Amino acid sequence: MDNKETTTLSTAKKWRIIALFCFALGVVLFIVGWLMGSNFMLYVDSTGVRFANEHTASISSGLEFNSLNISSNIANIELNVVDGPFSTDLFTHFNNVELVYYVERGTLFINVEKRSSFIFRAGFTPLESKVTVNIPSSIALNRVTINNTNDDTQLNGITADELFINSSNGNISLTNTQAEIAQIIIVDGDATLYNAIFELIEFEIENGIAEFENNKFDVLTASSRFGSFYFENCHAEHFYVNTRYGNITAQSLTTNRMETISVFGDISLSGNFFGRTNISNNRGNTTVYVDEHETEFSFNFITLGYVFINSYQADRTMVTNNTPHHLRISSHSGNINVNFATQHIN
Repeated sequence: MDNKETTTLSTAKKWRIIALFCFALGVVLFIVGWLMGSNFMLYVDSTGVRFANEHTASISSGLEFNSLNISSNIANIELNVVDGPFSTDLFTHFNNVELVYYVERGTLFINVEKRSSFIFRAGFTPLESKVTVNIPSSIALNRVTINNTNDDTQLNGITADELFINSSNGNISLTNTQAEIAQIIIVDGDATLYNAIFELIEFEIENGIAEFENNKFDVLTASSRFGSFYFENCHAEHFYVNTRYGNITAQSLTTNRMETISVFGDISLSGNFFGRTNISNNRGNTTVYVDEHETEFSFNFITLGYVFINSYQADRTMVTNNTPHHLRISSHSGNINVNFATQHIN
């Protein structure tokens, strides 16, 4: 009898332990599920321990400047041209972010700085910071310099004599932007340029996709290691684009001089190519659609692969005509496919 009661008590105790374990597991899973749909952070720094919450800062005083220098390592940057007054607004979820500004020799410096602190964060909802700068249309900007380490950069309607953008890890978007001289450097991120006008632009993208649409350049120099380029309805007096591993694609492109190089990617171009056009493609294939008749060009196509002209395998790969337009395409082993207009275009 005693053994039976002991066994019964042992079984009941075992089930109680299992029930408590299931309850505790349910609590843990509930907390994990809540954290996955929410976000909270604890900060520990010289000021103590506290929870993070929404934080804002603004600049709206009457500042006089003709150049702008913005740097950030934690916030998205947006520049707009407005008809109203100047303003700068910072919105962030991080209590350790500060907006610092000053004017020196006509340049307004805006720094979004992150104070050093230990952060405990739970949850997976993305939390972003953003600084928005509204510039009156009455201000003529000499130079705009932007250094953004980790986030995106967006410019809308900005006009300046000189434009310099350096982005380490973030996307860049330029709309209705104009500058005499521009230099844009992207390490890891994508770029979109729409309705932009530049006299001289140097563009570098290490890894990402650069899209150009409805842009006009006097001189465009663009280079990449792993990135690809896409152009649509663009005009460039001088067009110099090269990439090592990426592709180069263009539709409705007009150039008066072109130097295009790809080592391992493909090249696909269509448009009006006046003057001298040199296309070099080491391993990839090259496809070119020319809006002029082939009699308007002297051309020379060199490759160990196949050459097609107007969809037929070519028996002549070098033709000299009395024309100022020259098209040269060279490749180590890729195929070359060139399609000219079937009739003259006046």
